[in-house]
Amino acid sequence: MLAFFNTITRRVAILCMTTALITIMQTNKSRADTLIKAHLHASFDIANQQINGEMKLLIPPDTPLTLFVKHLETRSLETTPASETDQIDETAQRIDFGVQNYHRSLRLHFKKRISDSFYNSISEDAIVLTSGWHPVPDVPVLFSLSVDIPDDFLAISETDRIEERQAGEPVRFSFSRPQNSLNLAAAPWVKRSLKIRDNLTLHTLFFEQDDQLAQDYLESAARFIKRYEALIGPYPYHHYVIVENLMPTGFGMPGFTLLGQQILRLPFIKTTSLGHEILHSWFGHHIGIAEDSGNWVEGLTSYLADMAYRQDAGDGTMARKEVIQNYLNYVKEDTPPLGSFYAPGQHSIADKDLRAVGYGRSSMLFHEVRKRIGEQAFRLSLQQLYKQFGSQLAGWRDLQHLFEVESSTSLDQLFTQHLERTDLPVISIEELNVNPQTDHTELSFTIVQQNEQPYELLLPLIVKTLAGDRSFTRLIKDQRTAVTLPLDSHPLQLVVDPEYDTMRNLTIEEKPPVLSQLLGSPAVLVVVNDPDNLGPHQPFVDFATQLGWEIVSADSITQVDLIEKEVVFLGTSNLARGIFGLVVHPDTGFTIDIRKNPLALHHLMVLVASSSAQESATALRKLRHYGNYSFLHFISGRLEQKRKTAAMEGLHTPIDNVPDGVNVSTIDNFSTLVDAVSQAQVIYIGENHTSKADHLLQQMLIEAIYQRDNNIVIGMEMFPSTSQDALDRYINDPQVLETDFLKESRYFEVWRYDYRLFRPIFAFARKHQIPVIGLNIERAVVSDVFKTGIIEERKPTDKNRVPVDRHLDLPGYTERLLESYQGHTRLSLSSNGGTPAGFIQAQSLWDETMAESIVHYLQEHPEKKMIVLAGTQHTRNDSGIPPRVTKRAPYQQVSILNLASSSLSGDELVQTIDYGFYLNSGDLTPLGKIGVVLEQTRDDLPPGMKINEIMEGSRAAAAGLQVNDILIEIAGFAIREMDDVFIAMVGRLAGEEVEMTVMREGAGEYSSQKVTVVLYQPAPRKPHP
Repeated sequence: MLAFFNTITRRVAILCMTTALITIMQTNKSRADTLIKAHLHASFDIANQQINGEMKLLIPPDTPLTLFVKHLETRSLETTPASETDQIDETAQRIDFGVQNYHRSLRLHFKKRISDSFYNSISEDAIVLTSGWHPVPDVPVLFSLSVDIPDDFLAISETDRIEERQAGEPVRFSFSRPQNSLNLAAAPWVKRSLKIRDNLTLHTLFFEQDDQLAQDYLESAARFIKRYEALIGPYPYHHYVIVENLMPTGFGMPGFTLLGQQILRLPFIKTTSLGHEILHSWFGHHIGIAEDSGNWVEGLTSYLADMAYRQDAGDGTMARKEVIQNYLNYVKEDTPPLGSFYAPGQHSIADKDLRAVGYGRSSMLFHEVRKRIGEQAFRLSLQQLYKQFGSQLAGWRDLQHLFEVESSTSLDQLFTQHLERTDLPVISIEELNVNPQTDHTELSFTIVQQNEQPYELLLPLIVKTLAGDRSFTRLIKDQRTAVTLPLDSHPLQLVVDPEYDTMRNLTIEEKPPVLSQLLGSPAVLVVVNDPDNLGPHQPFVDFATQLGWEIVSADSITQVDLIEKEVVFLGTSNLARGIFGLVVHPDTGFTIDIRKNPLALHHLMVLVASSSAQESATALRKLRHYGNYSFLHFISGRLEQKRKTAAMEGLHTPIDNVPDGVNVSTIDNFSTLVDAVSQAQVIYIGENHTSKADHLLQQMLIEAIYQRDNNIVIGMEMFPSTSQDALDRYINDPQVLETDFLKESRYFEVWRYDYRLFRPIFAFARKHQIPVIGLNIERAVVSDVFKTGIIEERKPTDKNRVPVDRHLDLPGYTERLLESYQGHTRLSLSSNGGTPAGFIQAQSLWDETMAESIVHYLQEHPEKKMIVLAGTQHTRNDSGIPPRVTKRAPYQQVSILNLASSSLSGDELVQTIDYGFYLNSGDLTPLGKIGVVLEQTRDDLPPGMKINEIMEGSRAAAAGLQVNDILIEIAGFAIREMDDVFIAMVGRLAGEEVEMTVMREGAGEYSSQKVTVVLYQPAPRKPHP
């Protein structure tokens, strides 16, 4: 990085790797004889790290001048002729020279002691001076320089020609382009050269130990110069020098670049960053930035260099997407717009927003211009920029004018919205329809901009059809734009801006979880296990504190914290395990693992592991360079692994799926399939809870598998572990009645679906003494989690114990649950005070408990094979119980589904099941109804269910039932609560006569009455008109 002076502009800048210094130049209106001429001479006391310097200035008439001498010791000042208007302000450390109507000369002797820093150093190894080492004029001047250096040193500065020096003579430089300051570097380098043509030679100045790199750098530089000469125009200098610095710099100056030794040795520098520096020779050095304009140079250079190289490598789409994501992650409300960007600041996290604007959004503006006006007009505009503004200053509107002239296209709105606005367009698709016509198909839809003030956008569109992809572009300007596209084949999917040619907002599906989102977030929560014993995580806590992040202990987390902030977990904790399970990271080094927050997909959860405080400290110093990654692992500060989580590309709107099919000649019969599935130790048979066919398939498979291996056990989603005693008694004791089992197991409390669906399965299990295992957790526990979003740990002896390891981040799991929550279950759930995050936690608790119950049972009974009966969403191979079992134990598992009752596509079936059977069956005959409305009696009334209402059309009144009767018995089964009614009515159909006992009040006393009611079936409700 390098700071350079310019007091008359806002361009006091600190530039970083692959960034060139912007040379401030006069326009051609200023002839050389009207410019101040400055000659610097410097010698060095290396032992004392001191500069001894002299500056001579020739000042033309009517020319004001201020010299800044901050941190310089001025020894003498001579002006000829002398003037009373000259003033030395020692407080401000400046010298002001008044305006005179005659030529004047100035001689100033100065010295400065250099303290080694990133910018300046003097040693026996090298001299590097890049900031404030000489008096700095407040206007650009014509510099010449001479320096006394050791005989074995070579030197470089801004100069028109590189001249060989004689031994004992000073090294001399002279530069015909005005600027505010000079840079100087000198060291005992080895010089290598490559002549491109007359008046253009490339050089390297490398230390001897890196001299073997010189040839590759020279050849790369030659390729870059030829590339940009073909694109823009002739290289504007006579030489280009690649200079090795002991400090880790990446500076660009007119005619040379100063690269740090460690940077120089990186293999990618000569093929990427070097080109960026060379391109600044055209933009930034040869053509500067107009005083009334923001900085366009960094964006154009980044676009034609960094982004172009990635485009050449086939990675242009990802490069543009990263630019957009960095902008969304770093830019804040108070970040200035592109038109007010002047310098990128330091290469720190705090200045990432400026770089996202000045480099990122700026480069995307040039990309949008290129797409808008076409390749030829874009190239011609760059060449005109070179011809018309060489050695001059240009501004944003100058560039706009050149692009408009070459393309005959108005770009005012495009430039204005990028230069003046900080928001990005938010796009969605509505009102999509497919309209078959006589000879083609039309796809119509509305493009909606959610912004209050719409953008003007040239929007790329791709329609995926049966015949292939069809590409379109549409220029949109309004908040709602109706679009109709003609197609020659049936459309399957609409994709908006799939290659990120537009600077726009991204959907959640398009955003991968990356480090930049964490570093740019205004609200980050860092969770520690023991605040008093941070151990290897102390450096991270210090790092987080500097960024203003909140540090909290794991036991103080709330649900709001988990869904409204980015959350960082330091080390392994039960809280993190309850979301991602037990995640194993490398034992040594420092790892940061960035993931989407399963409870709030627009936020992050981050797992950090470290083997020592030293590992944390060295890695954290490099972290900011890897903002586009999702996983980083360092050892001793060296990056060993990096990964990025995949995300959708483009805004996708599905239309229709291509149907999948099966070759019926390959369909296996029932017996063959049963032979295959019987090989697994865990066999899942999914069900729709009201489907008779699904339960019949379960019954058939249980019987068939039992015939092949009678050492089976049935695991059921329908029962919690607290019902296990009742299950055991019913299976093992033939004297236990069905009604007693339903009562004791609390069937209608814990499940509630029609028990007749399971009757044959229980009959078979009782007959053959097949254990039935309750796999689930109490519904009340799950309900509490849904309402609060908090899962409380329970004692190991508690039958409702909560699994420590829960995996909310299985692929598609959160998205599927959110769709369920927002769909048909939303109204009923929201009335209970639950939230989407609570719903996800509750459902994961259900799945994880069943997985843990399966593993726990099989570990205690390894000889057993378990057949699991559960809903089809729980038996999915991608995100149901099976992958959770796999994370706990390596059992062979298969998942089975009845295809006759499934609406899954072929792709979904491949992801979710192993075997599909096809079984149709009629529905169960509906149960008969008594025809009354019941409520629990009060404590002051006889126990039972009070009749509040008798339904019209029922036979209850004819049988003698009356309002306020208390129902106490049905068919000899005592009634105390509503579940008792359900138990007594199991299997009873319309037309059946059922004896009932009620308590009826008369003369202030209750007496029992027996009635016989003929059950009925209510007429179906008429649809709403």
